[in-house]
Amino acid sequence: MITEDAEAVLFSVKNFAAAIIALRALSSTLATDEARDTVIAALAGISEHFRSVGPAKPVSPANSLLHAIDRAMATFAADPQRDRRRSGAILLAGLRLLLFPHAEAFAGARQ
Repeated sequence: MITEDAEAVLFSVKNFAAAIIALRALSSTLATDEARDTVIAALAGISEHFRSVGPAKPVSPANSLLHAIDRAMATFAADPQRDRRRSGAILLAGLRLLLFPHAEAFAGARQ
């Protein structure tokens, strides 16, 4: 029997994976190589983070990952296509919140 806590974690993991898959697909529809590369860099950073984590080795995500996610969010925020802009923002905001629950709210691209 799965406890409510375990079920909530499983739900989060499934949603996290679904968000990554959706962002990967969405990034392929962006108009420029630069925009696609920005989103792919954020996804690569997320992947790198989880490859470094283990049950006995909890690791907080690096600030550089927060910045990469913020740059990807800024890319979608500037997208002229409304549905893609909205979808990208929602997906990235969710991943950002899961990885950085105590970070300040997104305020635009960081250099």
